[in-house]
Amino acid sequence: LVGSRAARCILHPSRGCFDTRLGFRCMPPGRGLHRGPGPWTPQLNSAAERDSFFVHAGPTNLDLECKESLQKILKPCHYPVIVPWMKSAGTEAKRDMVSLARHASGASSDFVDPVLALKASQEPAISNSHGRPKLMKAVHVTADRAQHDLLRNRSKADQKDTALREKRRFFSNFQPVPNRDTVADFYRLGDVPIARDPTMEILGEHARRKLQNWQVRGPEQNRESSAQVMRSLRSLSRAVDRLPTYAEHAVSQPFGNTDCHSTLHEFSKIQPRGHRSFKAPTVPLQHSSSSPAVLQPLFDPEEITAIGRPGGYLVNHADSAPLQMLKNKERAVKSKIPFAGGRRTWSTSAQLVGTCASD
Repeated sequence: LVGSRAARCILHPSRGCFDTRLGFRCMPPGRGLHRGPGPWTPQLNSAAERDSFFVHAGPTNLDLECKESLQKILKPCHYPVIVPWMKSAGTEAKRDMVSLARHASGASSDFVDPVLALKASQEPAISNSHGRPKLMKAVHVTADRAQHDLLRNRSKADQKDTALREKRRFFSNFQPVPNRDTVADFYRLGDVPIARDPTMEILGEHARRKLQNWQVRGPEQNRESSAQVMRSLRSLSRAVDRLPTYAEHAVSQPFGNTDCHSTLHEFSKIQPRGHRSFKAPTVPLQHSSSSPAVLQPLFDPEEITAIGRPGGYLVNHADSAPLQMLKNKERAVKSKIPFAGGRRTWSTSAQLVGTCASD
């Protein structure tokens, strides 16, 4: 018998505590109570020990998306910069690169609704004194006024404004050590056209064209997003400039009886290479005409008729060889210049001039 359930429960040797009235097994005594050492606690307390114990295998989803974004916007000649840039870039820089690829592909500026797209295409646009295109209804805000609005703290509402605090936090974290150049890059796309920036030379033609379309509305809609675009372009441009070139490697090699194959092999060891494989070029099929098909004439009969007309013997660049031969033959027959044969006086010009003077 168990506890207060003596009238209802019996202790079965194989089933344990068994309720005779309800006919099911009761909960064993002590189930659900806090006994023993308590919940499980990991033995690896420090973060370094946990990182060394757990094996991190494979890239993250952000790495894959960032690599795909770089392959879309960069020129093929700058693909070797992808691997070293991703090794040195942090999480925030990779997110900025994904955002740049969205702007460069037109995903952020395209309208889903065709009615809105039509209205947006009909909005008048102007160019400022620097040549940057923008909408006519957009209000120009200088960098000084933008910083004044950013640091405004006049009332309690300004202190509780979460959007304003996020903008302040983003501006303070834009660069670790802010200076004149970083502040200029923060507001650069709102004043200067992006096509004139030297960093655009590393991007493809499609990416440059889409970024120019995005700049018409982008800086006024989201100033922080335009600052991220400029920061990503600067980062990519610096990474491309830091890549070793073959000329620099060849200068460092000793002079002597060394062929170019060994120099190129040594250069391939220091030059970072990507993991992107190009597709094999497709060769167009050579189609042949079937036997029952009626073959077209070599040239139009109207062209043969036009040869006998005045000026029809002039040869065009696109004429076929048989047609050129017919035109040359017609020109040789009807030309007034005697190339060979015919009547000639065999007299000099001086004799003709003297004869005309005597007459």
